[in-house]
Amino acid sequence: MSTNRWSPAVRGPQRIRVTVTLGHDILARGCLRRLAQDDLCFNVSQSQSSFKLNPDTAPEIALSLMYACLHWAHHMHAASSHYVYDEDVERAFRSKFLFWLEVLSITGKVGLAPGLLRIASSAVSRSMGTQTQMLNMQTGHSSNHCAVPPRCQRVCILFARGH
Repeated sequence: MSTNRWSPAVRGPQRIRVTVTLGHDILARGCLRRLAQDDLCFNVSQSQSSFKLNPDTAPEIALSLMYACLHWAHHMHAASSHYVYDEDVERAFRSKFLFWLEVLSITGKVGLAPGLLRIASSAVSRSMGTQTQMLNMQTGHSSNHCAVPPRCQRVCILFARGH
C-alpha cells in the first residue's frame, strides 16, 4: 500500500513552537555566520575611492546580508545566553568591521551603528571591548592610527566617545 505524503495519516506535528529567546539565539548565530561570509568584503559598495561619497546607484547587496548587518545585535541582546557569542562576534568583526560600516553607509543606515554596537556590548563580554579598541585605533585615539574613510569617521568617533 502506498502512502500519499499529503495524507492525514502521515502528518507531522501541527504546531512547532520555539521559545522567543531560542528564536533570537538561532537568528543571532545566523546573522553572525552571514556577516562572516566572503561577500562582506572590501569595497562592497564598488566605489572608485573610499574617500568619495557612495555611488549614486547602490550595488546589489544580498537581502540576507543587509538583514544581518542591521539585526545581529538585537537578536544577540534578546537571546537567553549572551556570552556564548564572544567568539562569533570576534570571527565576524575582527577583519570585517569597516566592511559592516560600509554596508550601513550605502544603505543610508550608518547612523544606527553606535546604537547597534552599544546593544551588542551589553550582550557579550570581551569581544566588544576588542571592537572599542579597534574604534580607538581607527579614530586616532591610540598610537596605532589607521585611516578610516570619511563616510565612516562620524560613526567611529561617536562610538569611541560613547555618544
